Amino acid sequence: AEDYIECLQDVDASKLQYVFNATNGVLKKSFAFPYIDGDVISKSSYEILDSGEDFIKAPILIGTSTDEGSAFSNHSLNTSQEVHDYLLQQFPNLNKASISRLIEMYPIDNPDTILPNDPTYNNTPIVYPPSYGAIAANSSCLSGDLTFLAGSKITAQLYAKHGVPIYKYRHNIPTLETSNQTFLGTTHY
Repeated sequence: AEDYIECLQDVDASKLQYVFNATNGVLKKSFAFPYIDGDVISKSSYEILDSGEDFIKAPILIGTSTDEGSAFSNHSLNTSQEVHDYLLQQFPNLNKASISRLIEMYPIDNPDTILPNDPTYNNTPIVYPPSYGAIAANSSCLSGDLTFLAGSKITAQLYAKHGVPIYKYRHNIPTLETSNQTFLGTTHY
């Protein structure tokens, strides 16, 4: 069919879900970013929100968990060079200078850039699994900030730029499922 949306509407939802689930091997790579084809997706979400055109200006609730990166990062990283290579692979739109600057902003010896970021909910000593690399707690903070916190902040700023009410939250209570894994903190849920 010429109309992609019409064609997709005729496909059984369970079949689509199966194909789009990267873990089953049908797709060789999952969808990390939307594909801007100039038709169905005309521009990046940033360009659309920045321009103020073509989005519904309804109030939004947006936020993040304190330790977003603790579950999604590569935990085997041991050196700044490994972090650099990981970021270059995961964030293809970042240039090498930006990545170097980010690594400078998240120094290994700064307790503010190590996850969990706010362990006040638990006084149990934080013990990282043996599989974690030397700077996994640090690189997890950087990755979570890049992936979740920055996007939340930028989205809120763009909505506010167009006079749309913003309601922000910060989730800071670990889930019951991860409460015995203190190294995860308040991870993405």
